[in-house]
Amino acid sequence: MVWLSRAGYIQTERPVTVAYESDDTVSFRAETWRHDVASNPAVLSNAIASGRQGNIHFFDSINIKRYNTGVGVTEIKAENHIWTAMVDYWENSGATANKMDIISHKGDIYLGYNNGAAVGYNHKFYVANQQNPGWNITQKAPSAGCSWPAMSSVSYDENIFKYYVPATNTSGHLWIKAGWEEKTDRNSVPDKTSNSNIDTSRASGGNIYFTHIDVKQETGSKHPTVISIPHSGLWLCGRDSLLHNRRGDAMEYYENAGIISGVRRCLFPYPDASITGARNISDRIGLIYRGAIGDLTVDAGNRGNIIFNKGAYLSFEDPSSTGDVVFRTRFGDIDMRTPFNVDTMTGSLLFLAQIENIADLEHSGFCGCTEERNNVYLQDFEFKAHGASGSVFVGADNNIKLNYGGLQNIGTRHDPFLSKDYTPCRDGGQAKIGWGYDGTTCGANLHCDAIESENQARPFLMRFDKDANGTAITKGGFAAVASDYIDVYKKFAYYGGSGDGMGSVPGTGTLHGETVTGYGLFMKTQANKGNWNVNIFENTPTCPTPCDGTNCGHDYLHMVSRMTFHDDAYIEAHNQEVMLWSPVIETFGDMTLDSEKDKGSKTEITLKADSLIFHSDFIKKGKNIKLSTWSGLHKDLPIMKFGHMRKTPPFIEAKKDDCDAITECVPCYRYIRFSKDPLHMLDTITIKFGDGAYMERLNTVIFDHTVLTCLTDSFDHVKGGAVQNAQIRTDTFKIRNQVDLFADEKHERDAHLELISEEQMGSKDYAGIYTKHLHMEPIGACGTPYSELWTSDDLALDVITTSIFGGFGFIHSDVHVENGGHLNAGFTSLRLKGMCYEQMCGTQRMKDLRLDVGAQLHFSVGTSKGLNGEYSDAIEVDRLTTYGSVDVNIEIRPCEKIEKRCYPIIYYKSVTPNSLNQLKLNPRKVKIDGEEYPLHLNLGTDGVVYVCVGDAQPVDINRTVTLPSVSGVKTDPGAGIWDVKSRGNFKFKATYSGSKPLAVRTNRTVNGVPEMLTGTKNANGEYEYVVPNVQQDITLSIGPDYVSNQLLAGTAVWSHGEMIYIRVDRADIASIYSVAGQLVRKVDLPEGDTSIPMSRGAYVITLKDGSVHKVIVK
Repeated sequence: MVWLSRAGYIQTERPVTVAYESDDTVSFRAETWRHDVASNPAVLSNAIASGRQGNIHFFDSINIKRYNTGVGVTEIKAENHIWTAMVDYWENSGATANKMDIISHKGDIYLGYNNGAAVGYNHKFYVANQQNPGWNITQKAPSAGCSWPAMSSVSYDENIFKYYVPATNTSGHLWIKAGWEEKTDRNSVPDKTSNSNIDTSRASGGNIYFTHIDVKQETGSKHPTVISIPHSGLWLCGRDSLLHNRRGDAMEYYENAGIISGVRRCLFPYPDASITGARNISDRIGLIYRGAIGDLTVDAGNRGNIIFNKGAYLSFEDPSSTGDVVFRTRFGDIDMRTPFNVDTMTGSLLFLAQIENIADLEHSGFCGCTEERNNVYLQDFEFKAHGASGSVFVGADNNIKLNYGGLQNIGTRHDPFLSKDYTPCRDGGQAKIGWGYDGTTCGANLHCDAIESENQARPFLMRFDKDANGTAITKGGFAAVASDYIDVYKKFAYYGGSGDGMGSVPGTGTLHGETVTGYGLFMKTQANKGNWNVNIFENTPTCPTPCDGTNCGHDYLHMVSRMTFHDDAYIEAHNQEVMLWSPVIETFGDMTLDSEKDKGSKTEITLKADSLIFHSDFIKKGKNIKLSTWSGLHKDLPIMKFGHMRKTPPFIEAKKDDCDAITECVPCYRYIRFSKDPLHMLDTITIKFGDGAYMERLNTVIFDHTVLTCLTDSFDHVKGGAVQNAQIRTDTFKIRNQVDLFADEKHERDAHLELISEEQMGSKDYAGIYTKHLHMEPIGACGTPYSELWTSDDLALDVITTSIFGGFGFIHSDVHVENGGHLNAGFTSLRLKGMCYEQMCGTQRMKDLRLDVGAQLHFSVGTSKGLNGEYSDAIEVDRLTTYGSVDVNIEIRPCEKIEKRCYPIIYYKSVTPNSLNQLKLNPRKVKIDGEEYPLHLNLGTDGVVYVCVGDAQPVDINRTVTLPSVSGVKTDPGAGIWDVKSRGNFKFKATYSGSKPLAVRTNRTVNGVPEMLTGTKNANGEYEYVVPNVQQDITLSIGPDYVSNQLLAGTAVWSHGEMIYIRVDRADIASIYSVAGQLVRKVDLPEGDTSIPMSRGAYVITLKDGSVHKVIVK
């Protein structure tokens, strides 16, 4: 039974029903020139003129029932495009090998693409229209001109492709293929020949679109399903856009290039937004597949995406149903949106976005399509294992995102994920926007790391111990392998069970080159592309390397390849091998590793990473847990970083930033010791050792924005039970943002900090932190350019012989340096071993500094300005005391020079008599361009010690103070920017038109709040103010005095890095101007702190009260 158009097209306007008992073929073919030439030239000319030559259009339903018992073929083949409304295929139980082929040779397949509209569409995102720009017959409602038979009701949700196969069919198949030219090798299908030729560039290969497919295969049938294209020419990376910055037409081309299910993202009309109503919207699940022995293969070929906009349901219910499911692309993305549910598989499930020859990844290079391609995104995935279960495998050349929910745009070359169009902002950044997710479709809920409930995707649960009925699972596991990033956005939970673990990966044997067979859980980021060339643990630079950002010439291993759990990570290994392997593993929720419960002979959990970062609790249970490193660090022990704590970050986490205003997930938390204001409090990390607990000595430990305490053995007296003194022993202890070492009155909780020598490392038994090197990073809370540390009981820090203290922070205690102890300011603390943001000079601050005879001070000098605005490291102290000769060691930073000038190295507010004379300089001479010059200490400037070269003398350094123009306030000097000598005082007067003075604040902070100036009223009624010790550019604000929680909130504007920070005590509007007076950006400010990314430059910011603030983004 054959419908054949040799030179024209096939078009139906009413239901087509076929009931066929023969084994012969049932064909619908519009295959131009493939079989016979046109017998009537008018047919050919009419088909060409209308643009429908070689097309098949089923504007109404097609229903095929086959009652044969042998081998029958049903085929729908078109030279170009195939369009259907609903299709229903059924065969009786006697059929043994029936097949169905739906093939477009040169075009696309649109299954269910008819929204019942009475007009056609000339829509550029239909490939058919790109080949024939003036043609508008694509999808269309059945003609109303026929009175009988009645037309079917058609809509996206009514147009279902239904396919039923009985158990007796053991040799058939279902093929849905577009763009194949009847070739079986995807590499032999012609690709584009010219970017200027619309036909070859856009229509090469093919695309497959389907609204809803519902396949039911009875148990015992072996009937594989293949949905495939050789490649898609609709969107070409590098021509239409790069992957990370697609927008406008490029985004639409991307969304429609490949194998696309569910019409489009969200419940939006398509393709014409002006036609409203349910018929124009797809809401029903995109794929329901009840399989048996045959495999399901969805293959987008050499170039094409696989996007399921309305999710899927897969089930192979009988244990004999061993079919695998494979989603595969070689240059594209796999994005499974909305709920994707898998319930029972004996075979395995594979999502693989990988080039054909994985060895070629090392040649991918920096930037461009080859770096960004091949991602796998699962928005809301659930897998239920039963019995002898299959496994879930996910592999990608770039990134994997699991249960991402309402994730916002990221849009970088490292992470090209976009939910909405890439939207650049005027300041050079981009909007943080995206389609939210409510658990079923698009909604208002986006993603926040700090608030786990905001993301409405389900937990990512991999349960291989027992099913919901308590029945044991005997095999199966989960593996995810990506070259660059793996991100899990909801709680990750794995229960290993006692089964056999994972089997072989379908089709490939390995997963992205990794042998995962036998593991219960295997997750790895491989860093196997050619898009990085620096491993900071192996490639120590020869010269200071500032953070100029990554570019297309260099990049860092630990920035390019990471594994992040954005919620809890809970792992019960049971009797399974578990491997988590990445240069960096970061967890925002609790990480629980349990190797004790239901353990067996295979039980082992391995974390293999150079850096482990925890933003909440890290819980280890059992002894079969191994920590290892990616780069083979000293003793194979990773760097461990605790904090910042998840719910109290030292920055604003934005839920949404549309370039004009920011909606916060959480505000910035700036710690103030003893404050009762939640915004100035931090979560506490408590380190507890139970009976027999032991933490091996670590190389480096970082604590970040937290209150830290250890339980002591005296805790037993209160709570009972075995509690030992908890200890951290490490070579280097780093402080980032703000850290408070807390001890209670009875010292049941303590955080004793002690610098010790190598010989003492194993001799301490009291609870606390023991380290040889204490380093403070130049990263502070809410934009502050330095870290802060509070010691327990405000005890002085004792720097003993051979130990080192230094960096870029502010320790809120006294420091005592013993004979042979080292105080290394700024760069000299870590030198070239520091991070890129530490490879420049800076200042270490403290309260009183006491130096024993033989104490060692270290400072670097050079030709580049540092974080302190100077060319040298420095220390800043309240009071300086020396008890004998102290060595002042000067070193020239590598690749830089010392110049004939004076370098400030010590700032002090007061000094014990004769202490400065005890400072002994080393070396005493330097060479500049071959000529030798003496070095000497200049003590003639009160409050500053300089090291000077030759006859150079200290040069006054000027800072600026910006006075605002405020209605009702007159200042002397007037509004403007005024110079003042660095570390000098700036005096001004203010006259107020009101009866009371306004509050005057600076952009400096004192105990976490803007500094308040107190005015003294003189005889003329003016208020006199003094800004003391100006060490930075100061911006003053004059406005009402608001008091909150007994702390002055005030207004402050400052910059750090490429961010401007604005703190206001009530909702406000900031207008940001360039120095030329051009409005750059207007931002609605909520009460509290707001961070605004800006490009480098000078800006003038005005608020509603008329205050003016100058800020420079460096």
